[in-house]
Amino acid sequence: MNICILTTGFNGNVLVTYPTEEARSFMTRGGGWFDHHERGIRGGLKYEIDKQVAQGLPEEATIRLLNAMAFGGCTDAEFYEIIRDRDCWNMGTMQELSSITDLPDRWFRDAWKRSANGGPVMIDLEKARPIQAQHIDDAIQRANSRPTGLLAELFPLKPVIEFNMAKLAQKIRDARDDLELRAVWPVELVT
Repeated sequence: MNICILTTGFNGNVLVTYPTEEARSFMTRGGGWFDHHERGIRGGLKYEIDKQVAQGLPEEATIRLLNAMAFGGCTDAEFYEIIRDRDCWNMGTMQELSSITDLPDRWFRDAWKRSANGGPVMIDLEKARPIQAQHIDDAIQRANSRPTGLLAELFPLKPVIEFNMAKLAQKIRDARDDLELRAVWPVELVT
């Protein structure tokens, strides 16, 4: 499955729900999800509905989901609608289906944004700048880490790599888009 449900979070962030193939199979082909329930199918279904509604999930959407899990019969469109109504209702606005291939890569995942009215996922450059700085800092830390214990015995010390932090910071500030920002990387770490 390469379909996901995008939700515009209340704070403008992008939430992505990835329904599982197993759930789609149960809900479209039918059954077996309650076949081994100690209360039987009907008793297990009622028990699960009551339990999930008590946890604050919307009753109608929970009933639809659990009936579909038990008995199947949904189209793919209904499957995504049920998942959206049951699992995404409280996360934000504008839930839309999207292809996973339409999402940006995960490098700047915490900087994803989209309009409150939906639409494509974009990178918020101001949120992406500190993310890139953290990626660089993590790589520098790994490059300059010192082995300890047996590793120190087996491997000679590598020299500490020096970096021009002011130059890297300026390049991060000067990047005009996410592609330029992603390209900011210490040449000493390029292999």
